[in-house]
Amino acid sequence: MPGTSSPVSPGSSEPAMSFQFVNLTDPSDTKDQKVRRAIRSHVTKQQHQKAEQLAAARRSNSDPQLLGTSSTQIQQGRAHAASFPLSRPATSDQQNSVSPASSSDVGISASSSTAQQPMIDVSQIYPAHWLPYLNQILENYLVFTAKEVLQSDDASTMTLLRSVWMPFVMTDLALLHAVLLFAASLFRSSMAAHAQVVDLFQLKDMAIQAMNECLSTKDSMIATMATMAQYEAFWRDADAFTTHMSGLRQFIEMRGGLSALGLNGLLERMLLAIDFNLAQTTGQERSFKPTGLVSSRQSPLRQGSHG
Repeated sequence: MPGTSSPVSPGSSEPAMSFQFVNLTDPSDTKDQKVRRAIRSHVTKQQHQKAEQLAAARRSNSDPQLLGTSSTQIQQGRAHAASFPLSRPATSDQQNSVSPASSSDVGISASSSTAQQPMIDVSQIYPAHWLPYLNQILENYLVFTAKEVLQSDDASTMTLLRSVWMPFVMTDLALLHAVLLFAASLFRSSMAAHAQVVDLFQLKDMAIQAMNECLSTKDSMIATMATMAQYEAFWRDADAFTTHMSGLRQFIEMRGGLSALGLNGLLERMLLAIDFNLAQTTGQERSFKPTGLVSSRQSPLRQGSHG
C-alpha cells in the first residue's frame, strides 16, 4: 500500500502513483474476494489522496472560505453559492481548541425506534487512538447538522438528533462509518492541530467496503448514501458526489418515495434538509421537491425553510 505523500504545493508536479504487487499463482486467483478487495482498497486510497491534495491546493490558491468563518461570511457565501460549484459546506462558531472527550459529551440515548437494535461498540471497530476524540468529533457534527443543515440549533432539535438520529446511526456499520467520515472531515478542517486524529483514507475504505457488503434499499443505506454525498461535496469531488446522489434518487424511487421512509418522518426530513443544504453549497438543482404529502405528514422536525 502507498505511504503518506507530502502535501501538494501550488505549481508542484503531480505525485507519482505508487504500486503494490500482488502475487498470483493462477489467473483464476484474480477472482478471489480478498485479492479484489485489496485492489479496490489500494485504488480508492490513491484516488482519495489525489483528490484531497488537489482540493488543498485549490483552497490555498483561490478559496478563502474555510470552516470556522463567521455567520455573516457564511450567509454571504450562500448568496453566491451558484458561482462556486461544489464549494464546501460551511460551519460557524467552531471551538478554537480540542482535547480528548469523555464518553458523556455527545449524550446519545436510545429511542423507542432503535432500542431493540444492538448498538455498535466503537471500541471494537476503530483504532484505540481514535476513541478519545470520537465523541467530540460527533458532537461537532451534530452542531453542524443542527445549524447548517436543519438551520435550527434550539434545544429540541439537538435533543432529537441525540435521541433519534444518532442511535439510528449507531445501529448500522456502513452508516456509522459514513457519518464519522463526514464528521472527521469537518473536524479536520476546523481543528488543524488535530488533523491526523482520524485517518480519512482508512475510514473511507471502511465505509465503501461496508456499503458494498450490504447494498440494499433499507433506511440506513439510504441515509449512508446521503451522508457520502455530503462528504464528497465537502471535498469537491463532483463525479463521486453525482454518483452518490444518483444512487440515492434511484433507491428512494425503489422504496416508493420519501414518504415511505422510516423513523416516523425524521429520515424524510433529514434527506430534504441535506438536499437543500447541498443545493445551496454546490449550486446544483435540488434532487427532491417537497410535495403536499410531505408537508402534511407528521414529523419530529418542523418545516423550517426546507419545505
